Amino acid sequence: MTLRPDVSIVTTGHDVADARLHREAAALLRAGLVVEVLGLGDPSAGPKGASVRAAPRTGMLRRTARALVWPWRASGRVLLTIDPETVPSALLATPGSSSGASSRMCMRTTSSSSPTGRGCDGRWDLSYER
Repeated sequence: MTLRPDVSIVTTGHDVADARLHREAAALLRAGLVVEVLGLGDPSAGPKGASVRAAPRTGMLRRTARALVWPWRASGRVLLTIDPETVPSALLATPGSSSGASSRMCMRTTSSSSPTGRGCDGRWDLSYER
């Protein structure tokens, strides 16, 4: 039986072989969490120990479609988005509901001016009750 992931990392612009993605997943795995990754590229290049679902890199239209759909396909209790275009759909995929279970969505972004990224520090942290 496969366990439901604790955390789903969703990216529509990064390859699953990306070192930053590997570091995020490795930290979560070291903490004893079950991790799922949805991204681009070859699934065998994804973080070891994580469940990886990957698609080939294609054009902007397909990337936009994935940004709308993938947060809904993620099965983790926590949804970690890496790309800003994924956030609107992720917000809709994790709103409050009547189940009473806690759900948390966090967005991490990186830029050339801040190579280590920002996010999950209170300014970009978005929490919802499920």
